Amino acid sequence: MDASSRNRIVAPLVIVALLLLALVRSSAGTARDGLTIDEPYHYAAGVSYVTYGDYRLNPEHPPLAKLWVGLLAPRDVVMPPLPALKEKRAERRFVQTMTFLDNPQDVSQAAIRRGMFALNLVLLAALAAAVARLAGIWWSAGMLAFLAVEPTVGAHLPLLMTDLPVALALGLTAAMGALFARTWSWPGMLGFGVAAGIALASKHSALAGVVGVGLALLVLAFVRHRGAAGEARHPRAVARLVRIGASAVVAVAVLWSTYGFQYHATPDGRDRFNRPIADKIEDVASPLQRTLLRTADRYRLLPRAYIWGLADTIRAGVEGRGQKDHWLFGEKYRGSPPWFFWPGMLFAKIPLALWLAVLAGGVALWRAPLGADRGRLLACMGAMALAYWLALLTSRGTYAGVRHALPIAVALSSLAGVLAWRLSLLPRKPLRVLAFAPAALALAMTVREPRLYEYFNEVAGGSRDAWRGFADEGVDLGQRLPEAAAFVRAHAAPGTPVYIRYFYMPEWERAVGFQTRRFASGIDDTNVAGRYVGLFLMGMGATIPDPDYDWYPEKTLANLRLVGRVGTLGIWRGRLDEPRMRAMSLYADLIEHIYEARRPDWAKVAQRCGEILQVAPFHVGCAVERGNALARLRDVAGARAAWAIARRHLPPDDPTSVRLRELDASIRDGALPAGARLVRNPWME
Repeated sequence: MDASSRNRIVAPLVIVALLLLALVRSSAGTARDGLTIDEPYHYAAGVSYVTYGDYRLNPEHPPLAKLWVGLLAPRDVVMPPLPALKEKRAERRFVQTMTFLDNPQDVSQAAIRRGMFALNLVLLAALAAAVARLAGIWWSAGMLAFLAVEPTVGAHLPLLMTDLPVALALGLTAAMGALFARTWSWPGMLGFGVAAGIALASKHSALAGVVGVGLALLVLAFVRHRGAAGEARHPRAVARLVRIGASAVVAVAVLWSTYGFQYHATPDGRDRFNRPIADKIEDVASPLQRTLLRTADRYRLLPRAYIWGLADTIRAGVEGRGQKDHWLFGEKYRGSPPWFFWPGMLFAKIPLALWLAVLAGGVALWRAPLGADRGRLLACMGAMALAYWLALLTSRGTYAGVRHALPIAVALSSLAGVLAWRLSLLPRKPLRVLAFAPAALALAMTVREPRLYEYFNEVAGGSRDAWRGFADEGVDLGQRLPEAAAFVRAHAAPGTPVYIRYFYMPEWERAVGFQTRRFASGIDDTNVAGRYVGLFLMGMGATIPDPDYDWYPEKTLANLRLVGRVGTLGIWRGRLDEPRMRAMSLYADLIEHIYEARRPDWAKVAQRCGEILQVAPFHVGCAVERGNALARLRDVAGARAAWAIARRHLPPDDPTSVRLRELDASIRDGALPAGARLVRNPWME
């Protein structure tokens, strides 16, 4: 048997073995996890897409992962009729009821895990196969070994979230782009277009990565034109450019197919989103982007649900939704995040042994006999990662932590592939095993991690202490509720009040019989002093002093004793005297009253928001709502004072701050202009 035949047999076996490693590693490291706060959204949405052909739920994200899981959901899954929904809170209540109460919550989670393991492993296999065809099995195996043992990738393998699918789909897009550039054939064009379409259907942010690969192909289209003597170079380039354009058409067609080629969100054409699309587009601050969104909608260039979600992504993820603090290695950065935030986040999350593989792979490129195919692969991967990072630089969406940077991690894994490939060229075969040494070391160093989602490397303080330096959804996204409930049942007397300052899903609590209390009992709550006795579920970040918010744990938590810990979630017992806890809880009740009551009591809204601002003057959402309430009561002076509080606690270039200044400037003779549009609370997105 020659080497080529042997490789055709060995390559699939190696890929399958590494995929099984990824599955086993992820299963062990996520076995304790409950659902994240967002997974019920995606699950109910996916089942509704399949059941009703109705895309009004969760239009914030394209359908790919949700549709996949919906197709694989149990045959007897219960999907209630979709009601008219107003604002995101009502939608959240509906999807959580469907996931936890209309269906057994353990069945829902099992369906989600099966579906997402299947989807992400299929994408991993496709990526590995494409890379193997371009760069050989050693390169592919080195890259796949990196991804199989990387803890954050493992944590996301079973999650019904869009972050890992878009990362893997963009890696596949880069690889298929390099294959396309090998021959510039129509079949190559089709493969690249399909991969790009899968990426676009995964998450809106894929646009940046796809554009990056597209730009790389535009450059490659003018490289190495070999024709007969005197033959014009441009006709061949034009043919390549035509195929690149055709691939864009294919990609958009794939995106449309995930919406069933349906322009309207609902089959009856009424587009009953939780907020009208005209208002959603109007929220976008940039006039240029508003124009582009309206043009795409007017000419039906994209499905309306996709356009709605793109507007949401621009407003909440790019322009920001009031976020002004960005924590990195214990340092707080205010305003726009620093350029090094995302590289720093990746540095904190990726195991040091895998960073060794990345650095060594970069060094291994020196005088490497790459050849055209491997060079194209690196060019497309690099262009994807660079474009994605540049898009992140314009974003204030650091709230999500490392999961927003996963496409860059996939590109970094290609350098681990470089290392494996170069070591495979060593004349001494026993030394070739070093190709997998970094992945083996990373696995050995992290194999005992019980909660992969919370993994941080040693430089960041390790999984146990990294919460001291980081405060985002890359630390925790609500998965600890089942473990917390088990701890409370085992260690607390029946009837002990349990107060929660954590991701809160009341429908899950009812489904499992676990009862917690909010710090406020509704908008008529009278516990202004905020005095509570019992058990308290709070993230360990509550122990970190923050002078900017007048938060000093040694004083606030003086009468509490830490009695248990579940990952980054702490469980305290004792007495808590903290009016701000009541204020934050009261705010949630006020939002429900403002946006769901038939006739909101604006005087009470203004009064309660005033109480909240007395103890939490930094509360932007409450300042905006108090100003809006007073404006409705024609107390323009009071409204201006409340809006001024919001402006003081927002970056000057934040869209909400800009809108507040515009509204303030429009006031004449102490009155708002007729028909003036009040300010949208940024925390409603």
